[in-house]
This record gives sequence, structure tokens and C-alpha cells, in this order.
Amino acid sequence: MSDNIRHVANAKPSVWQNVGHTNSDIAFRDNLAYVANLDGVQVYDISDPGQPVQRTGFGCGVRDMDISVTETDLFFLSAGGLDSSGGTCGVGNGLTVGNAKNFRSTKVDIPCGVRSHTMVPDKTGEAVYIYTALRGGSVAGCEAPNGLFAVVKVPLNDPYLGAHVVASTITFPETVPIPYRCVDITVYPEKDLAAASCDSHGLLLDISDREHPKVLASATNPDFASFTSATFNNKASKVVFTDKVDGRDATCNDQWNPRSRASAVYDIVDGQLVYRSTFKISRPQSDAENCGANTASLIPAKGRDIMVQAWYQGGTSVWDFTDSANPHEIAYFERGQARNWSTYGGVWAAHYYNGYIYNSDMTEGLDVLRIIDPRTNHAESIRRDILNPKTQVSYRE
Repeated sequence: MSDNIRHVANAKPSVWQNVGHTNSDIAFRDNLAYVANLDGVQVYDISDPGQPVQRTGFGCGVRDMDISVTETDLFFLSAGGLDSSGGTCGVGNGLTVGNAKNFRSTKVDIPCGVRSHTMVPDKTGEAVYIYTALRGGSVAGCEAPNGLFAVVKVPLNDPYLGAHVVASTITFPETVPIPYRCVDITVYPEKDLAAASCDSHGLLLDISDREHPKVLASATNPDFASFTSATFNNKASKVVFTDKVDGRDATCNDQWNPRSRASAVYDIVDGQLVYRSTFKISRPQSDAENCGANTASLIPAKGRDIMVQAWYQGGTSVWDFTDSANPHEIAYFERGQARNWSTYGGVWAAHYYNGYIYNSDMTEGLDVLRIIDPRTNHAESIRRDILNPKTQVSYRE
């Protein structure tokens, strides 16, 4: 742990718990943190970041459980539906639209399967769109471009009966090759932009027409096995893509390419993606520690491009990419080798929310960290009511 990071608290599931279940992504609304799990969701009260308290939780038994929340009690899960008691998610190839208070829900069937999802508000405030990255790239009828992602419209005045698929293809210019499938999508609605991580390609998209995303540019990287996630800077003049396969490999030792399983910084120049550099943590990890770049989001630092990122057993890294060609780490938290699984564990997701960093550790629960550094102190003045990390919102600088 670096000198400018404080470990404030740790909370493990209490209402719902089962050994071996894996914590994944996080969304925030008001004083609640929704911590998704490969087997369910846990909801924590973070009114006092020093003492997070779990308020509820439910198991699902499905994989790739990521979550988005709205300003009301609506939430979205990349999996089946909740039963009336809120206890079990149905397994299926759909997107769940649910209510966090009464657990009413519906499932939108998506024949090609859902790998992940991202929430995109419309321009009228009457609906939200859900971009779902699809699983079935080799299934009949689900080949690219049909197998990249689907667009679901959810009218807010009737989310349960009105949610429906409106598009299942995206438009590619002739000069851009069509990748096999997409893994994840990040949107910046204010800028009408999205960045899609699609196996061998990172894509920049125009989403001014929410129902018909259009590819503007693509990038490849010889050191990447699979483009997996993306983060824009505040001005949307850069995008950081990450490289990951499944997170199980020990790739942060001297036996691996220092530019693989890492994060690559691209400037957006005249609508094109221009590679500038690659960042990978330099702290050595053992051969028993799975390590690689994973879920990240911006710290709203004044005049600088700084992100916090999960690196599995490599911990949590805070790194500065203001100079696109020279990214560098400025703080880190690292717990050490996972106790429950000798070769698979660590931080899945790390996000900054209202003055604190929240880690979703795969086996150790929810960590709360605080960074104390002149380069990030301004961020403590930025307050949000909601944070869906893949739905980026600008902050004042």
C-alpha cells in the first residue's frame, strides 16, 4: 500500500453468503453501493464509508452479473429475472429489468445471449437504452455484425411491459473490419460517443442516434489478446482500452510481455484512435497471483486525467495519463495473495465515488479506500447522486 492511500474499511456479505462466490462490478445511487456477484447482488449502505452495512442481498446462480441503476429504484442485470420473493434469478439469455424495493422484474429475451450491458439515457428523459454485448458470435443468426450487441429500449413510465429490443446490428464503414464479438461497451452520452471492446478491436462509435450506433473508427494492438473494457477521459479526447482474457493468468511477472494484459492509451484525433502508450503496474507479482488490467473509472481530478483501476491480485492502481505518452502510477493498494483461492482472486472492480475508492474484491468483499494526494484532492468536492461506471458523466474542472 502506498503512503498516500488509506484502507478505511472492509465489509463482507452477511445477509447472503456462500463460499466461493465471486464479487464483480459495482454501481452507486445516493448512499447505496450495489455490488454485483457472479452469483447474485449485495446492496450496502455507505452513508458512513468507514462502516459500510449490507442492507440486502440475493443469489442468482448465473455468470457475468453486472449491474446498472437509475435515479429511481430501477436496476438492470445481465442475467435472468428475479422471482417474487427476490431470492433467485432465472437463468436465461436475457436482460433483467427489476425494482430494488419490491423485486418486481421482467426479462427481455435476447436470443444471442448477454455478455454484459451498459445503460444509455435517451435525450428526452422518457426512456433509457441498454446496449447489451452479446455472447453468440458463432451461433446461427448471431454472427457479426448481428452478434456484436443489441439495443434494448426501456420506457421509464412502463419499464416492465414496455422493455423491448429495437436493434441488433450496428453500422460499420467499409474501411473498418468487423470483429468477432464485443465484450463490453462504455458510453459518454453527453458527447454522443461510445467505446466498444470487441475481441481484436477497440471501436469508437457515434451514438447520437441511440437506436442505431455507428462505428467511427477502430484500433488494433499487437500486444492485446482481447480488448475487454474502455474508459474515456473527461474531455473525451482520449480513451483507455484494457486487455484481458479471463483474469486467471499471473501476467504481472517478468515472464510476460509488459505491454500485454495492460491498458493502452489512445488519443482521439480527427475522429480516429491514435495509439500513444501502454500502462502496466510495475510492482512484481508472484507466479501464484492472477494479475492483469480490469475494470476502471476516472477520479474527477482538476486539470488531470487520472483513473483508478482493478488489477486482480495486483490490487488497485491509481494512475495518471495526462501525458498520453507517459502514464504512471501515483498510488496503489495491494492486499497480497488471496486467502480463499491460491491462484484466483483479487480486485475485480475499483471506482471513485464521493471522496472514496470502492473495491469489489472477488473473495474478500467490499473495500473502502481513501487517497490523500494533491493531484486528486480536488475530486473530494465533486459529489454525485448516481454512478454507473460504464455510463460516463462529465465533471467540472
